[in-house]
Amino acid sequence: MEDGEKYRKVMEALRRSEPGVPDKELLKSRIRGAINSRAEKSSQAKAGRILDLLFGWVEIPWMRWTVGTAAILLVGGFLVQQVGISHRMARMEKQLIHIENGQHSIQEGSGTSHQVLLRLYTKSQTDSVTVSRADLERLLVEYQQMKEKSNALEL
Repeated sequence: MEDGEKYRKVMEALRRSEPGVPDKELLKSRIRGAINSRAEKSSQAKAGRILDLLFGWVEIPWMRWTVGTAAILLVGGFLVQQVGISHRMARMEKQLIHIENGQHSIQEGSGTSHQVLLRLYTKSQTDSVTVSRADLERLLVEYQQMKEKSNALEL
């Protein structure tokens, strides 16, 4: 006998026999329920795996303590940084107030670069142009050279 013939005979015998379940609809509903519950469990299992990957460390006590301590240290460092910045800002504001009130006066004996810097601080309250130190030093050197050349021409 061939496998295909055996299969056909078994299928015909099953078709001819009456089902052992008196309520076919109850059987169908139970089968659907089992299929649906398996699908729900598999989707919950996938979501559970993702949550376990993200929050599984919460179950481990030493890991909780380590992460908590690291978070406290980071927040503490941030607060220390903010306090330091606010103190520096307050100091800078006090310096600006002293300069704007004219407490720094230009002394005749001071160098040209010092005089130029003090004039920039005291007279440029409305201008907010920032110049790099190298550019300012180059400007002052060229100013000195031009002043020396003009003094040499006058003689």
